[in-house]
Amino acid sequence: MKHNILLFGMLCLGGLLGATSSMAEDNDNYNFADTQTDTIAAFQKAHVAELVSQVTVERDIVFAETPEKTLLLDVYPPPNRGEGPLPAIVWIHGGGLRGLDKDYDVIRWCAAHTALQGYVAVSIDYRLVTEAPLPAAIEDCKTAVRFIRHHAEEYGIDPERIAVAGESSGGYLASFVTFTSGTEHFQTEDWADASDAVNCGVLWYPHTDRGEFIDPVDYITSEAPPALLIHGDYDSIVPLEESFKILNRCVEHAVPASLYIIANADHGFYDRNADAAAYRRHMEEALRVSVEFVKARFGE
Repeated sequence: MKHNILLFGMLCLGGLLGATSSMAEDNDNYNFADTQTDTIAAFQKAHVAELVSQVTVERDIVFAETPEKTLLLDVYPPPNRGEGPLPAIVWIHGGGLRGLDKDYDVIRWCAAHTALQGYVAVSIDYRLVTEAPLPAAIEDCKTAVRFIRHHAEEYGIDPERIAVAGESSGGYLASFVTFTSGTEHFQTEDWADASDAVNCGVLWYPHTDRGEFIDPVDYITSEAPPALLIHGDYDSIVPLEESFKILNRCVEHAVPASLYIIANADHGFYDRNADAAAYRRHMEEALRVSVEFVKARFGE
């Protein structure tokens, strides 16, 4: 069962409390690691390889140089793109801001899937907090959007139709790109002739304030573009309350926002019962809802 909680989803807070309390009641010894088995890992690796094999990826494109590292991105054009520029979705990887990169299998899955749906998908790297403190990672993500818009013609992208999406800490970063879209917050001099505005943001199980981190809700204003949050009701890493926190602030500022909750899904949309088929369904549902949301925002 899946639940779609729309703009005024804060009216459903009773459902939130039930979901979070039932998790503790179900299994006091529940562990996120239990959702990931060798079978699931093997399925994920094979499925991602099969999806990526259907597209031609332009890899390791330099979009900025920083003192800490060279920042790279990959472009996944649709295999049958036809004529004219296409909308783009920029995917940002998770990893707690301390690990992983644009080659993370979940992001490759997302990028290849959206390319096969007819979009130009882009996956990007950014400086981890072990390499440079925040807001460096936020600046890098906004720089990537400006690079993409500046080079839109080269990559067959419509500069007026760019969305951002991210999972976990990538969702955290995508929230800043969304809520500071087209503003001077977190700007750098790279590709300053281009805007970092996006049409919308898709935020998968994003965290907000974690003590030492900046809180994206502080940057939500009535000028922000629409946002979609997707979260599992069994997330043991980033509580579901985190998405409600963002949703409620969006509602306060009349920002079009919605929250889609996937039942029995833990962090990463792994199935809480470690079922590989259910994990695949969770991911495909999240991707379907994400693409439908972006498509509507692009007026398609």
